[in-house]
Amino acid sequence: MNNALLVIDMQEILVGKSHAKLFKYDTDVLFRNVNQKISEYPPQHVYYIRKVMKKNLLNRLSPIQAFDGTPEADLAEALEVISEKNYIKYVGDAFANPSLTEDLRTSGITHVDIVGVDGCGCVPLTAEGAIRNGFSARILSDAVQTMSPKRESKQKARVSELGVVYSEA
Repeated sequence: MNNALLVIDMQEILVGKSHAKLFKYDTDVLFRNVNQKISEYPPQHVYYIRKVMKKNLLNRLSPIQAFDGTPEADLAEALEVISEKNYIKYVGDAFANPSLTEDLRTSGITHVDIVGVDGCGCVPLTAEGAIRNGFSARILSDAVQTMSPKRESKQKARVSELGVVYSEA
C-alpha cells in the first residue's frame, strides 16, 4: 500500500469536548467519519497533524491559544489514535514541516488521503502542498468539515485545478 491518511487538526481546541466556542463543527458526525477512515488504514500509514502556535508576544495575547505541549493543542480525546506519527505545523499546509515529507517518502508513500478540519483552510492547503511535493492527493469530503462553505467551495475549485481529487469514499 503506497497510500497514507493525513488527519488534519483534530485537536481539543478545535473539536474536543471543551473546544473554543468559535469553532462550530458537527463533532459527532466528524468523529464517526474520521475514525471510520482511520480504521481503514494500517497504523503505519496514518499520520496525525496538529497546528500549533509559536510562543511569541502576539500569540500569547490571542484569545484562542494552542501551544505545543498544552492540552488545547493535543489530539482530541474522541479521535482514534492508532499510530505515533504525530507532526506539528505552524501554518495551514502540513507539508511546510519537512519531517512529514521526508517520512512519507521514506515510507514509500506516493498518495495521500486527507481528512479533518477545516475544509476551507488547512485541508485544501495541505492537499496543495502534497501536489507541490510530488504526491497525489484526495480529500475525503465525508470526513472533512468547514465553518465556511462558501470559502470551501472556492478552495475546492482552486485546488481541483491543481489535481486534487474530492471524494465521498
